[in-house]
Amino acid sequence: MKTNLLLSVVIISLISCSKNKLKSDLDKEDLKGTVSKFTETEFSASEKFGEAYKEKQGYLISSKYNKDGNMTNQDVLSTLNNSAAEHDVFEMQYNNKGQKISIRNIKNSKPNGFYKYTADGLLNEYSAFDNNGTLLGNTIFTYIDNHISNETSYNKKGEIERKIVYKRNKKGLIEEISEYDSNGSLKNKQTQTFNSDNLVEKVISDFDGYKMITLYKYFNKDEKGNFLKIVRYNMANKPLQIIERKIEYY
Repeated sequence: MKTNLLLSVVIISLISCSKNKLKSDLDKEDLKGTVSKFTETEFSASEKFGEAYKEKQGYLISSKYNKDGNMTNQDVLSTLNNSAAEHDVFEMQYNNKGQKISIRNIKNSKPNGFYKYTADGLLNEYSAFDNNGTLLGNTIFTYIDNHISNETSYNKKGEIERKIVYKRNKKGLIEEISEYDSNGSLKNKQTQTFNSDNLVEKVISDFDGYKMITLYKYFNKDEKGNFLKIVRYNMANKPLQIIERKIEYY
């Protein structure tokens, strides 16, 4: 879980980039208004009396943003094995161009993740190091029409560990994600469709031959037009997870 959550911190910079203007983290999250803090809590769900009910908490992610809309801090609490929990807090640093240049887990005395950009302002490399400054691995990003098209991750020996390929629709929304292993074999594939608000409506996931379909429904808009509740359902329309969101503004 921790690896995936750290990856989400990294990837948040990648989903949508512009050659002429670097988009903020809030733009990429599609959050409206000048957000100062965004908290998202996921629960497992069951159905009672025809409605979705919260069960056990899975994760809680709380992110703080500066007035430019860039994330400066992310607090991640994840529950493991139905009881144990992992807690990590990440801090991000930016240059005077508004580009994220480093990330640090506050358990460490110095940053352990660094970002590099092209002359056009597109992120082209992320590198991770251990506490001794030894390279653990890096990821290289390539683009089509200023949108990320694929990312290739390498281990500390420079060997390919995995490759992720993104396909987008005419609106630039990611409709297909394919993950390949170090041998070049397809490991995971995910396809997404969107509703009229350009929000994910259905996800078809194929993991090692196991297929799962998840439906998304959105509830409780706030005064800025941001949804405060998301429920994921299976194809039988039975609730799987409930995501609650709390949004604070400047």
